[in-house]
Amino acid sequence: MGKLIPGLPTDVFKKVDDLIAEVRPVLGRVDATLVDVERTLVDVEGTLGDATATLNEATAVLTEVKGLLAVLEERLEVLDDVPAMKKQLGDIHTLVKKLAAANAKK
Repeated sequence: MGKLIPGLPTDVFKKVDDLIAEVRPVLGRVDATLVDVERTLVDVEGTLGDATATLNEATAVLTEVKGLLAVLEERLEVLDDVPAMKKQLGDIHTLVKKLAAANAKK
């Protein structure tokens, strides 16, 4: 090869071979690292899928809780009316007593 390129020192080929010998193990480690990265990405993809499913379930639960809270709020509003209803029942009871007393006098 040195004869094909005049003026090229013959030790250049040895240096190139030495560099190739040094680079091959590095390329092997890079390849192994890329395989590890690919596995990790697959794991991450699975984890993200699981997280998405969990978030969907949590959203469904929170939606249900929101509905239950709305029902509870409606029922609590009825409880707010209880004192007024009690007063009305007391008034009706008093009125019934008066009517009964008036009926008894007749």
